[in-house]
This record gives sequence, structure tokens and C-alpha cells, in this order.
Amino acid sequence: MDQGEDARHGGGRGALEAATARLYTFLKGHRVLDAAAVWVSRRVREAPPSSRLNVLLGPLRSRFRGEMTADSMLAVVDALQAAGIRFWIAGGWGVDVLAGSQARRHDDLDVLLADYDNDEARARQALAPLGYRQVEVLDGLWMTPRSLLDDGAGHQIEVLGIDRERVDRALGADTGSPGGPPPVEERSPELFTVGEFGGRPVPCLSVQLQMLFHTGFDLRGVDGPDMERLRSMSRS
Repeated sequence: MDQGEDARHGGGRGALEAATARLYTFLKGHRVLDAAAVWVSRRVREAPPSSRLNVLLGPLRSRFRGEMTADSMLAVVDALQAAGIRFWIAGGWGVDVLAGSQARRHDDLDVLLADYDNDEARARQALAPLGYRQVEVLDGLWMTPRSLLDDGAGHQIEVLGIDRERVDRALGADTGSPGGPPPVEERSPELFTVGEFGGRPVPCLSVQLQMLFHTGFDLRGVDGPDMERLRSMSRS
């Protein structure tokens, strides 16, 4: 590629980035449009990598969405711990925390609450000073409901609950006993652990529980490498 062609390509990329930045600022300034953009972004993220939706909108989404950096993740951990909320980091960042190092970029953060019903509102309150506000409530599989928070600066958090009945069945708990089985975190505390990131402890899910929570649905493109990393840790 000669210098003139390189300059033309560079100029095209710069124009696209500038247009994306203007669109991002506009949507974030209009709450209804912002919520719609978040919804579309999630549908693209959850679509198979080869799907038409992902092929057409994936590149724009990558430019449009921000990144949940390590510093942003740790700021969330600090805020929740300061509020006395019991939680564990799950999802892609949960795998990285468990391994003690970051393997890929993350465009959101999954936070699993021990007591979603009582602590979800407290979590939102604790994260509000960081700029996060609720934009959507979603259903899930193993971790449901899911309260989606966005800070308007490219950072998203899913505040999650545990589908305890489904998890209990998967783990073979005696669900027919009077009063039901004890909470899974009391019955099997080894499934909930503490990883280390940046030289500090961070609560997270165990390899076994992470692998369980990656079953029962079609994995996304980023889930394959995460699963390989979990399998590697399970063998070590």
C-alpha cells in the first residue's frame, strides 16, 4: 500500500471514528435512544459470530461500545465492598480474576449478588456515584434476573441473581426436603472463591461453577477461549 492509499484509508478510519463518537454522544444525551442503542448492542453481542446481525453491526458495535478495563472493574469491586454487599465477579472478568491475569478485552462486567432481592437496589445505589444507572432488566438462565447498568461512558455492568432452583437441580441437591436445601453458597462454599487481580483479592466464582454457568445455551465467540482457559485451570 503506497502512502497515498494509506492516507486515504487512515482518513476513512478517522472519519468513521469521528462519526461514531458523535453518534455515541448524541445517543447518550437522549435517554430513550440510549436505551434502544443498549438493547441493539446486546442483541448483536449475543448473536452468533457468523450471523447476519453480527456481520453487519458487529464492527460498528466494537467501535461504539467502550471497554470495561481492569481499573473500572476494581472500582466496582471497591464500591460494592464499601457498601457491605456480598457478591462475586462472574463472566469473562470472573475467569480473568480466577486466573489472576487478563486474557482479553471486556465490554461489560458481570456481578453476581448473594441476595439479589435485597441487595440489587443497594448495589445500584453504591454504583451511582460512579455514574451507573439502570437501563434494562433482562431474564437469564443460571443467573436471573439481570439488571443492566450503564455509565454513559462505555462501561456496562450486569447485576445478577442466582436461579437457585435450577442450580440446585444441576448440582444434585435434595430439593424435596422440607424447606428446601440450604443456599448453595452455604452448602458448597468451595464453589465461591476469591481470586487475585492486581495484587489484591477479588471475590469470584470457582472453575466448576463458571463451567456450569457456561452450559445450556449457544456459546458466543468470546466464550470459547474462556472455556478453554477454565478447562486448563481445572486440569492444573
